[in-house]
Amino acid sequence: GAWVRASCVSTSAWARAAPTTTAVLVLLTAAHAGRLAAGRPSLASLCLDGPAILHDPYHQAYRLASSALTHAGWLHLGFNAAALGPLLSRREAAGGGAGAVGDLAGLVLAGGLLFLGATAAAPGLGLPTPGCAVGISGAIFGLMTASPSPAPAVLAGGALTVPGRAYPWALIAALQFLMPGLSAAGHVCGALAGEALGAGRRWGWLADPWGDGGGGSLP
Repeated sequence: GAWVRASCVSTSAWARAAPTTTAVLVLLTAAHAGRLAAGRPSLASLCLDGPAILHDPYHQAYRLASSALTHAGWLHLGFNAAALGPLLSRREAAGGGAGAVGDLAGLVLAGGLLFLGATAAAPGLGLPTPGCAVGISGAIFGLMTASPSPAPAVLAGGALTVPGRAYPWALIAALQFLMPGLSAAGHVCGALAGEALGAGRRWGWLADPWGDGGGGSLP
């Protein structure tokens, strides 16, 4: 019907405006569909498993990338795609597709390395070792915290306003409270990687795709 045609036109226009972001979302979808169709490899062999990488870095380092391409189910992928699309397309519009992919890949790698650091430090601090993590949500939080001059988030029909810089951290806490099975370490490490990226740009150490440090906002 008319609604389906309008949706297809809208989707096509969005894909033309943000081709790199569209390609990333297609890649994530294809990776998930391919794994389900093949019935392998298992989540356990692809997830970000700190002890596995630390004990066998030559054969397990692939997990730093494979974990971001792997999702636990279609609902998991759908939530992440809905969050990633607006964030990455905004970055693509500001500095091009190559810069957007570079940011995303850098955040995946940096967040993964921080995750490994947390895994190594946890026993000495008396903390539980982070569990096996899958999904690209860590990098999504990294894109959020790296975003310049984010606007405040208005929640609960205007009853609550969260400062823009605090919003990603409040969201991590809220999601963890509602769904304790999520990887808090993965989300926190991704957000910290984004904070480092944003700080590097504000201090002039890294090129700022928004030029004047403005123009970015959180969804």
